[in-house]
Amino acid sequence: MRWRVTSADGHVVRGSYWFSVGFAATPPPAAELLGTGAPRLSFLEIAARWFGLLALLCLAGAALFRVTVLDPASLTAPPFERAALLCVMGVFLVAHCLSAAAQAEAVAELPVPQALTAPVLGEVLLSSRFAVLWWLRLLFGVTLGALLYRQSRPKLAALTGLLLLITISLGSHAVGARAAPALAVAVDTLHLAAAALWLGTLLELCLLLPTLTLAREPRFAILRVLVPRVSAVLLPTVLILLATGIFNAWEQVATFQALFGTAHGQSLLLKLALLVPLLVIAAINLLFVRPRIAAAATGKVPRLFLANVRAEATLAALLLLPVAVLAALPPSAQQAFPEPLEIARQAGDLRVAFRVEPVWVGVSRFQVNLFDEQGAAPADVRQVVLTFTMEGMNMGRTNVTMTPRGDGLYEAEGFYIGMPGIAQIGVAINRDGADGQTAVFRVEVPDLNPQQFAGLGALLGIDGVLSGATGERVRTDSASLAHGRELYEEHCVTCHGETGTGNGPAAPSLLPPPADLTLHARWHSGEQLDWFIANGVQGTAMVAFGDELDAAQRWDVISHLHALASAPTATALRPAPVAGSQLAAAPPPGKAASPAPGEAASLTGRLVFGPDFDNNLWLLQLPDGKPKLLTQLGPKEFSSNPAWSPDGRQIAFSYYRLPESSKFPVPDGTDLYLMNADGNSVRPLLLHDASGAALQYPAWAADGSAVYVNYTAPAGAARRIDRVAVPSGERTSVVPNASFPALSPDGRWLAYVQYALPSERGESLWLSAPDGSRPREVLGPAVFPKYFGLRFSPDSRRLIFAAVGQPQGTRRSSIEPLRWLFDHVFSIPHAYADGDLWDLWIVDLDGSNLEPLTALSEDLPVAAWSPEGKHIAFLGGGSASSAEAGITVIDPDRKGLRRLTTQPGHRGLDWTSPSPTTPPDRAAR
Repeated sequence: MRWRVTSADGHVVRGSYWFSVGFAATPPPAAELLGTGAPRLSFLEIAARWFGLLALLCLAGAALFRVTVLDPASLTAPPFERAALLCVMGVFLVAHCLSAAAQAEAVAELPVPQALTAPVLGEVLLSSRFAVLWWLRLLFGVTLGALLYRQSRPKLAALTGLLLLITISLGSHAVGARAAPALAVAVDTLHLAAAALWLGTLLELCLLLPTLTLAREPRFAILRVLVPRVSAVLLPTVLILLATGIFNAWEQVATFQALFGTAHGQSLLLKLALLVPLLVIAAINLLFVRPRIAAAATGKVPRLFLANVRAEATLAALLLLPVAVLAALPPSAQQAFPEPLEIARQAGDLRVAFRVEPVWVGVSRFQVNLFDEQGAAPADVRQVVLTFTMEGMNMGRTNVTMTPRGDGLYEAEGFYIGMPGIAQIGVAINRDGADGQTAVFRVEVPDLNPQQFAGLGALLGIDGVLSGATGERVRTDSASLAHGRELYEEHCVTCHGETGTGNGPAAPSLLPPPADLTLHARWHSGEQLDWFIANGVQGTAMVAFGDELDAAQRWDVISHLHALASAPTATALRPAPVAGSQLAAAPPPGKAASPAPGEAASLTGRLVFGPDFDNNLWLLQLPDGKPKLLTQLGPKEFSSNPAWSPDGRQIAFSYYRLPESSKFPVPDGTDLYLMNADGNSVRPLLLHDASGAALQYPAWAADGSAVYVNYTAPAGAARRIDRVAVPSGERTSVVPNASFPALSPDGRWLAYVQYALPSERGESLWLSAPDGSRPREVLGPAVFPKYFGLRFSPDSRRLIFAAVGQPQGTRRSSIEPLRWLFDHVFSIPHAYADGDLWDLWIVDLDGSNLEPLTALSEDLPVAAWSPEGKHIAFLGGGSASSAEAGITVIDPDRKGLRRLTTQPGHRGLDWTSPSPTTPPDRAAR
């Protein structure tokens, strides 16, 4: 919900409030949700306030000068003062009109030419609090000008001037004071009266002194009377000005942090910086010039006094410029400064103390302190990983490995919270000698961001050109777009592709796959995109470009990303999923339950998996084994997609190596490898045949004689499933335009995902004989937008797979009645910010009994059946609904959810029997 109101002091105040009902699949754009953003500074408003203050204070000050300093019987105004008065009145009227235009611009949030139209202007000038004060100010200003022009009734003119100043205070920050607004308005009026008397006196002296100092001795005698009288009035005036200014600063700024860290506070500092030389000149006049004039000194002394008065008047006029900026900004005391947050949770035998500083939408520092039961730092912690999600909103999930600092302290810093609301931050603790622990912290993130506290320099554009609703430095001029495209083609095309959809030449080999930037540019703020480009993304192939690209270059790239996001080649928005059916049928998202007594012992077999925290494959021996390293790869070698052979003696996996020296660390291609179950005898089975080609997602034939593999041609031009004979490596193409092969244990079926022709859209699930013959469709292209990670049940009767969204047009009776309603009434376009919402589904081979297994919204999960078919394990990049990650085991009836490890993983998982076996067909031979 975005809200926008005109406050009592005339400012248009914006904000947003975040809430959700159920699980919202589509996040609102950050530009719409971050309603507050940076304070908006209108140069039209500043000009109106500056010239208006100059004119109003001069008018009111001239009236006060006449009743406090000037003696009409002995001192008269010079003949040309009326000309000066007319000039001041002209400035007042122009500034007054500009203030109405600036208010209309702020209320309408449109440029001035469009804002100055009915009903906007009529609302501003006829039906608002601003209108009442605007008309009163005009009335008192014109009346005061007429009284001054006629040079009569000075007391009435002074009273009118005070009423004019009261109308200013009633539209100032004082009316919205934190406490005692009436007192704040009175103090502010007194502050304005003191400033008006000072400025008005300086103006009158600038008009009077030339006629006095250039005259003969009798005129100089008048000067000796005037100067002491001016000093007697201005000395207490300055003291009142300082005292009321201190009160206003306390009321409107409140803290030194706000004074130095906000644009409003820095404007006050700039005002004080200009006040110092003003007071110095006043002190020179008081302590040096005044005594000499009183002593009847002649010569240069009167001229020095006139020069000082003119300099003082000039500085006073300049001082009103930061005052105008100060008045145009929201008070610092009313801006909630971001504060750190500290929470503690118990996770097994560990106490987890979590700290975020500051809590806002921006770069924050995250700290985790771990304590064992004795209060000491545990010595067996291998790694701590944070998983960031938004509660009830799909902003994807981000995994960050924390840096150990010693004594149980771990730290991470980055722009990982991308929107206000309730952030869920999961802490996964990986240990050597014990089970991993997890703790999830709910953090309420206010609608605050660094732009609000970037200071006056950033607000005025000194630190960069700021524009747009959220203050983003995104430019759309041709030079910026052309430069951004050049930089993108040089640094980004290899992974993300020419269209930005993540289909670059190196994309097939990378896990997780490159992001679809046409979606990221729509949902992430420019500041967060800038941080990702500068610092990279942990756990992915996205490296940091902070040293390669400066800030201006990164923003040019972001400009090009916005152009890609609006191009016809951008990823199309998909229909919203059927709401509710998955959550109703699957276990509710939340913390994985600990196994009950005896449950852990029921888990048997060996799990091989690829976590995100390193590039090796790991082995988990059940029921009570701990993960141990299976491969010994170098820092530039990467393994993924492990698959057990039917007898459990070998593992097929994908492998790639980064080049030793390259500007961008991307692989030349991905190969198919084999190794023994203990990690020894690592050997290639099939090497990629062209730069950019990838051999992935291996699946064994039931008799172990061959490995089926997904082949992706360079640049993703073609995809197919090949059969690779073991051990000869002879290769045969089986199914074109398909991926994710799975072989049934009984040897009868090959399952795969078929991609539609270019003229169609969508993916579908198919079965065929192992040689590709007799193909038939299980789930059509309209059922799910995406599929991933197919696996047969041990009895060869069912398939488990990962999919995005909710099923449409299936043969499951409980879903079919909802199809028409959600297709025609509730289906709305949406996209995903950082990864799709994947969940696991089970279906019979004829396409019936389609059932959801999870409702955790994992990132690219892959599932594996236990050898006896009683359990299913899955591993993904983390749950978007619970912020937890790791290997999780669940029963096919959606019960018994429990977690075995705590680390996210995108590189695959498979489950086999506890020890190697001899397949029946081999025993017979």
